[in-house]
Amino acid sequence: MLLNILLGLIGLGFLVVIHEWGHFIAARLCGVQVEAFSVGWGPVLYQREYRGTAYRISAIPLGGYCKMKGAESLQQAIDQKAASVPQETGSFYAASWWQRILILAAGPAVNVLAAILFFFVVYAVGYSYETFPNRVVVADTDTPAAAAGLETGDYILKIQDKAAATFDDIRREIGGNAGRQLRIEYQRNGSRATTTVAPEMVPESGMGRIGIFPFIEPVISDSGLSDYWHSTGLQPGDRLQALNSIEIEHAVAFEQGLRQLTADDLPISLQVERRTGNLEVIISTLPDDPQQLVLPWQTITAESPRAGPIGLAGLAIGETWDTLVLAGRSLRILFSGVEVTQAVSGPVQITHMVGEVATASFASGMQTGIVAVLQFLGLISIILAFMNLLPIPALDGGQIVLAIAGRISPKPLSPRFIARYQNIGALMVLLLIAFAVTSDILFLFQG
Repeated sequence: MLLNILLGLIGLGFLVVIHEWGHFIAARLCGVQVEAFSVGWGPVLYQREYRGTAYRISAIPLGGYCKMKGAESLQQAIDQKAASVPQETGSFYAASWWQRILILAAGPAVNVLAAILFFFVVYAVGYSYETFPNRVVVADTDTPAAAAGLETGDYILKIQDKAAATFDDIRREIGGNAGRQLRIEYQRNGSRATTTVAPEMVPESGMGRIGIFPFIEPVISDSGLSDYWHSTGLQPGDRLQALNSIEIEHAVAFEQGLRQLTADDLPISLQVERRTGNLEVIISTLPDDPQQLVLPWQTITAESPRAGPIGLAGLAIGETWDTLVLAGRSLRILFSGVEVTQAVSGPVQITHMVGEVATASFASGMQTGIVAVLQFLGLISIILAFMNLLPIPALDGGQIVLAIAGRISPKPLSPRFIARYQNIGALMVLLLIAFAVTSDILFLFQG
């Protein structure tokens, strides 16, 4: 747990620091004096002056800040009841409107560029992952998938003209498009057809679903078999053929049939096809722990695309763009009756997730660890950029709106107006923080 938090703090802190570094570089280029640039917050542990900037390392290792000249000018103008904010040479407010926009946008821009770099390295290193084929099981007749005419056994080939080679591809496109009409190309009995479906939103997460599962051949994986199933005589590689004489077409059918059985149905007959021949396994007891009944199914191995440097850059930019679009669509969940405390993660959860991804992935090998961490950091970096560009007064996007308003206004914006605008933004941010902290508290108490 402590290692997860430490690694998470390093990863999340790095993304915030490079965000602030973007502001720092743009400010220097625009002639705005940066009074302090700190890695971390709170009490200063170390400081060194260089070319008019105090470079600091501070006690709280969560991000950092870039303090520009003129940060106190607004409050001074309010105290002095001035008609406009003082524009001292080298201060933020003395910069032209487009320079202020450039400085404000530079932080999110660096996060986006960092994400592109992360994804470029991910595709350059290459990775493989375990998944299931693009064949589906339709869960029920009362689902969006069934209403669209999809049937169990269909292969989903494309969603909105994007190839769906694996079930992971299907899940990603469906999950990120709740409520949108999607065009699906599928194959049934060798013939291709198209249909449209609108994924329904899952209230707990805001993600989309259409009521499908992967069509998994009922073959046991080479690893992960529970002690209970070992005790029954099942082995890796076994294919389950029938449960109490009812044919098992796919893994979902087996799991559904098994859930309907009780101790009154014992003993249970399981027909198995093994490399050495067919046999019958008799199940005379059921485990106390339902998790022991979960069977590991054989997967397929999918690999990341291969390309040259230009192609890798294209893949990285495409991944970044898709993630930005998904972030924009996900914003709707805050206004769609979703459980916000479950859909919004606070810094504790994000830090824990970054650390958990790092420790779990590096345990599987250096290459796996690098790929997983960079993928996750790329995702968080994009979300950080997107959130900061929202037109909320306290964020970069809100300050950009303020700079544009100052440009088109016939007279300078008054300090009191700017202060009220920023206070509204601070209130909105505090409200979001309250949701995030509540989510974190629930996360901690639920383990």
